[in-house]
Amino acid sequence: MLNPLVLLSAVSANHNDTLMMVLLVAGLFLAVRGHPLLGIVVCVAAADIKVTALAGAAVIGVDYALRQGGWAARGRALAVLTTDVGDVDRHGVVT
Repeated sequence: MLNPLVLLSAVSANHNDTLMMVLLVAGLFLAVRGHPLLGIVVCVAAADIKVTALAGAAVIGVDYALRQGGWAARGRALAVLTTDVGDVDRHGVVT
């Protein structure tokens, strides 16, 4: 990934996948560092580029929900996740 030829190719060709992966990795990094909600926001921004990045937001959200104390808190966290991540219309655009 840090190969100079790969970086040159990714930047010079204006690949959207590269920008999506940078945002996805940043969101996962934020979640690991203790900011899961900010990580979800960054992953949803990555999903604005390519909808497959919603998988990262779903993984962070489920992990966040499982770390909550009690079943009621877990249910509320999952409800917020499905409301936010589930707002994708049939054209793959995050609303």
